Amino acid sequence: MEIFKNLFNTIIEFKNMSPWNWMSNSDIFAVENPATGQIGYCDIMGEGGETFGLAVYLGNTGWRWLSDRLTDTPVDSFSMFMQNCISVTFENAGELEPEDKEIIKKLGLKFKGKNAYPLLRRYSPGHIPVMINEAEAEFLNVALQQTMMLAPKVKEDPNCLVSPEGDLVIRKLNKNKKGWMNHWFSPDLTPDITMPDNSFISEIAGQIKNLRTRGSEIWALGMFFLPEPVLDDNEKNIFFPLALVILDRKTGLILNNRLVDYNYLEKELLSLFAATVKKAGFIPSALETTMEEIYFTFSPVDELLRVKPVLSESIEVLDEMEQEMMRMFLKGK
Repeated sequence: MEIFKNLFNTIIEFKNMSPWNWMSNSDIFAVENPATGQIGYCDIMGEGGETFGLAVYLGNTGWRWLSDRLTDTPVDSFSMFMQNCISVTFENAGELEPEDKEIIKKLGLKFKGKNAYPLLRRYSPGHIPVMINEAEAEFLNVALQQTMMLAPKVKEDPNCLVSPEGDLVIRKLNKNKKGWMNHWFSPDLTPDITMPDNSFISEIAGQIKNLRTRGSEIWALGMFFLPEPVLDDNEKNIFFPLALVILDRKTGLILNNRLVDYNYLEKELLSLFAATVKKAGFIPSALETTMEEIYFTFSPVDELLRVKPVLSESIEVLDEMEQEMMRMFLKGK
């Protein structure tokens, strides 16, 4: 409990400072996790007078979601499931779950009043919010501390977090000087992709290596979330199923589909492609998609799998298929 004890001490200090009184949710800066090197983008909540706290958006996926909100990009049926952050918000007692209250009790802390109780949450793509773990608690503690270091400087100079070129401030631990320093940083909007290990990729390539037939067809590959959470086989992980679908680009015929957990997206995409190739008996001339996550999964292995990924702004047959499948799903519910 020592990690959570330190975190709650910092949270109390952060609430007493209340930097939302002079900072807005557009005052974004980054903090590098000294334990992992992962970048978190810090967003202070409270300007609107409703939700108070700090959200730390994780990696490129977190930044993509946050930057869309900063530019008022509409939340579509996919991005609504793609929030990737850890956060602390201050809530009323009735909004806490038993596990939240248990931690507070074990730490011997007491809170009273409106918006007084810290609520700690991890938001992951395709999953329901859960309590943060110890590693996330350590990083949230670091992010809160660095927020309190920067907040007085923002009060003096509201423009100090952004360079004339549009770069953001990032706080990094200088291990030689044993202190935190500011650097300028340009965020990356490329999706976070975790490629499977070489043995898995070799196995997938091996499944189709004997196929010499090259088709003229283009396959369209899309994905979308179903809005009903399910339990995995171990009944420990609750997630929103991600539907992966491969269509014939010309006819709109569904060639293959699969429901997966977003956490295993890259493996499932490659596996589904290989299964579809084996089923069809040929390798398509191209694999077209509107999703960058799909495009950047196939790009590093396009020569090995002998298929060219193509990124397009829109694919009508995929839109029509998604709408039809959602109608069937909702009708069934």
